[in-house]
Amino acid sequence: MNKENKVTSQPLAKKIHDKAKEKGFELPESEIWWARIKGDKKFHLTKWLTQKEFNKDKTEYLGVGISSAGSVEIEEAIEYYRAYDIAELGEMLPKHTGGYFLKIQMDNKFYFSTHISEDYEDLHQEEEDTFAEAMGKMFYYLLDNDLL
Repeated sequence: MNKENKVTSQPLAKKIHDKAKEKGFELPESEIWWARIKGDKKFHLTKWLTQKEFNKDKTEYLGVGISSAGSVEIEEAIEYYRAYDIAELGEMLPKHTGGYFLKIQMDNKFYFSTHISEDYEDLHQEEEDTFAEAMGKMFYYLLDNDLL
């Protein structure tokens, strides 16, 4: 599985970022980011390196990232969004939302993320080709509807 399938897509990452900003919702940290560099129209998956990765005593960002475009200086990034992976999304999604619960499953090579009422009525469902995208879209739905 390639890296892009393990995280939320760049368009979804931007939607989550913009909605969280609009609602004043603080998003958790992510290890991987979608970043667009000066002079490049394409977004690249980037891992910003931290001082902690080199020296256990400090945690600030060094300002250097490793991406599919090679080594990147943080100052070169003109646009960037957190690219949440499956594990991070699993921690972000609640088990229950005010009497309702979430069900995440795979069926026939598609991934489903479903918001279900106590009487098992589907309130909202996302179907995607990747687990991360289905979970990310459900997170966006819950954020957009003030259910987080």
